[in-house]
Amino acid sequence: PPPPRPPPPPPPPSTLLPPAPPPPWVVPREQLRQLESLHQPEIQEPSCTITEVEPQDAATASAHKYDKGDAVMAEWYGSWMPATISDVSPNNSFTVRWETQEITHDMTAHCLRPR
Repeated sequence: PPPPRPPPPPPPPSTLLPPAPPPPWVVPREQLRQLESLHQPEIQEPSCTITEVEPQDAATASAHKYDKGDAVMAEWYGSWMPATISDVSPNNSFTVRWETQEITHDMTAHCLRPR
């Protein structure tokens, strides 16, 4: 059998392509480190989210009767957004599911209105 052929020589330097720049969506490592080191502020809970509901008299409680599945408008940082009652707690607070499918727990009746 004939002897094996030697590998071809490398191309001359003039035909080598320069390295391609990174795509525009790639963040350089140093910039990424700077971004990761920044302190991210805490997101405050809206005023309508509570941990404990104040006792209400019977007239006030019956005026804000919502059941699971009710379509409501719920206040979120001063804006009224469409939502659905996902759960009713024994302490008369509500869990709502926003149209974005996110959930907020412990909302009070004064932050809700019928849709």
